[in-house]
Amino acid sequence: MNWEGKGIKIDGEFLNNLRFADDVVIITDNEKDLKEMITELNEESKKAGLEMNIKKSNVMTNSEEKTEIMIDNQKLEYVEEIIYLGQKITIKNRTKKEIDRRITIAWNKFWSLKHILKGQFKIQHKIEILNKCVLPALIYGAQTWSMTKKDEQKIRITQNRMERSILNIKLKDRINIQKIKMKLGQAQDFVAAAKRLKWDWVGHVSRQGQKQDRWTGKIVNWYIKEGRKRGKQRKRWDDEIVDFLSNRLYHRVAWDRCEWARLREAFAQN
Repeated sequence: MNWEGKGIKIDGEFLNNLRFADDVVIITDNEKDLKEMITELNEESKKAGLEMNIKKSNVMTNSEEKTEIMIDNQKLEYVEEIIYLGQKITIKNRTKKEIDRRITIAWNKFWSLKHILKGQFKIQHKIEILNKCVLPALIYGAQTWSMTKKDEQKIRITQNRMERSILNIKLKDRINIQKIKMKLGQAQDFVAAAKRLKWDWVGHVSRQGQKQDRWTGKIVNWYIKEGRKRGKQRKRWDDEIVDFLSNRLYHRVAWDRCEWARLREAFAQN
C-alpha cells in the first residue's frame, strides 16, 4: 500500500503504521487519511484471504471531535484506552493506569500461587517464587513507564503487603517493615527491578539511535516544535534519566557500554 505522505511527520519522515503479527496500528493526524488507509487495508486484506475483525478494531484520538469511521458498513467504536501487546495504551495517565493494572495482575499471580507463598515451605523458596513469578508479572513493560514518586510508592506498598502476607504478619502487629525484609533476605526490590529494566532499555535505544532506519530512536529523540498546552508539563519518558545524570545528552553516555553498566545499580537505588 502506498501511504507515502500520510501519518505523523517525525523529523521529515512519516510514521503511519506499526505491525506485530496480525496486530496492526494505523497512525495519522486527520480523519480523512484514516478513512482512506483503513479502507485500503480492508480491501487489500480481502485480496489475500484475510478479514479484519471489526469487534477487535477500535479508534483512539486525542481530539474532541469523533468522526464516524466505517468498515463494510459497520461503525468502528471509539475507545479511551486499549490493551496492545500486553500494555494499556491511553491518551491520559498511561503510566498510572498501566501500573494499577499491573498491580492487579501481580496480585492475581500471587494468589494463584497461594499454596506455595502461604504454605509450609521454606522462606527462601517462597522468595524465589516471588522473584521469578510475581515480580515479572508486576514490572512487565516497565521499560516504557514514566514513573513519578507516587507510582514508585504504590509499587513499594504492594511489595510490602505481599511480604507481610507471606509471613502472615498483619498491620496491627506493628512490626517494622525493615525487620520483615531482614527475615525475607533475598527478596528483590520491586521498584529497583523496574528501574533496571528501564536503564537497560534506555541504553539499548540510545545505541540503536545511531542507526538511521530505526523508528525507536527517532521517536525517543523527537521533540514536537508546535509548543504545548497550558498547565503542568507531563513527565517525559526520559526525564528521570536526564535528572539522574544531569545531562540531556545521556545517549552519549550510553554509547560507552562499560560506563552505562557501572551506573546501572546507582540509578536503580536512586
